[in-house]
Amino acid sequence: MRTIGELAKAAEEALALVTSQPAVVEAEVFAAANSALLTRLNYTSHIPCNGVEEPKSTDSYGIGIQAVFDAPDGRRIGFGSEPSDLTSAGAERALAKARNAAVADPEFVSLPARSASPRRRAGRSRVAPSARSQPRVGWPGSRRMTTRSDGWASSSAGT
Repeated sequence: MRTIGELAKAAEEALALVTSQPAVVEAEVFAAANSALLTRLNYTSHIPCNGVEEPKSTDSYGIGIQAVFDAPDGRRIGFGSEPSDLTSAGAERALAKARNAAVADPEFVSLPARSASPRRRAGRSRVAPSARSQPRVGWPGSRRMTTRSDGWASSSAGT
C-alpha cells in the first residue's frame, strides 16, 4: 500500500510537469491507492477450513490527470490515467492519454479553483464527542446505535 506522503509527492510532481506544458491551460491531478481483502467461500465443500477456499489481498494505485488544452478550434478538456505508476513517466503517459481523449465542451467554463481556506470533512463537528447530546426519544420502531468503551456496538429500541 502506498503512503499518503508518496501519493502527495507524486501528485505535486505530476502537477508541476503538467503545468509546464505549453498547451495546458488548467489541470487537476489525482493520485489514489486502494487495497482490498477478499475471501472466496464454498459452504458446500468438504474443505476442513470451514469453506474458506481462497484468501486474497489486492493493492492498486495510480495517477489521473484532467487537463484543459488550448487548441486551434478552442479549449478542449480531457482525462487520462496511468495505473500502477506514480513516476513522472506515468504522469507523462496519463497526460498523453488526456490529450488524446480531449474533447470540445461548449458548456465548460473552468476547473474548480483552489479554496483559500482549508477544507473540513463533511459531518464533522468541533464539539467533543462526549459533549454531543444523544436524542432521548426516537420515532416508533427506531433503533439507536451506541458504541461501548470496549469497541462493541449495540442497539436499543426507541420509544
